[in-house]
Amino acid sequence: MKARSFSCVSLVVSVSLAALAGCTDDLSNLNEWADDIDDGIEQASCQLSQSFAGYTDVVETTGGNLAARGPGATLVARGAIETLVWNLPQPLNSEADVALESEQGSLEPGELVASCGTDLEEAGNGEEPAQTFSFDLTFEALALGADSLRLVADGQAVDVVAFEVREAAALTLESKPEEADPEAEPTAERFSTVCAALSDADGEALYAADSIAWRLVAGEATLITGVFGVDLEAPVTGRCITVSSQSSEPVVVEASFLELAQEVEVELP
Repeated sequence: MKARSFSCVSLVVSVSLAALAGCTDDLSNLNEWADDIDDGIEQASCQLSQSFAGYTDVVETTGGNLAARGPGATLVARGAIETLVWNLPQPLNSEADVALESEQGSLEPGELVASCGTDLEEAGNGEEPAQTFSFDLTFEALALGADSLRLVADGQAVDVVAFEVREAAALTLESKPEEADPEAEPTAERFSTVCAALSDADGEALYAADSIAWRLVAGEATLITGVFGVDLEAPVTGRCITVSSQSSEPVVVEASFLELAQEVEVELP
């Protein structure tokens, strides 16, 4: 497939300043240092945009890392269909043919989309190929067992990460109310974060985020998912949601994953 990319706004830059050690009049060294700065800006932009999208946890891969919507992303619940962000160990030419491969078949790779990099229009009008720094990858956990996903560009492995698929045996919920404002009116909007946790028969935590669905069972409330996204139509998905309510009546929500379902009365301040 042909990789596509876009640019983001960066607030944080982390680059090597080794090229500044001592004085040099080597133009190639200065150009290389400038390229390092540009790469650092783009990589920081990726990380910033990912965190705003809810990808707050990082799993190290062979050379890069995966950004996930919660911890433990490589121990996956069977039946989950998830999207992670694969941050590359080095940028890729946007003209490269990129593929995602499963080595054992427990995971079925789905869509692979370049999610961050240099805008094609800003790369010299095609004179210099744009650089891609990360991909959104989607996969389905089909069967129990170990598996590895390989990211391949032009026939060469760029990075690899090991997974294990297990059966989910339990779903538990926890509600954490935000601190109450003592000066707030009785009908003021109140918030609580409710999180779901999947575990196997041994009690070990399993990953599923996009595959956990939420719905409002009782009460008047709005279910909010992500950093800025508000979804007023059930089901909302994610490991955690924010429940907003101005009512004094109890609010009950339900989370479900495949045949597992659990309700909880939301603790509001």
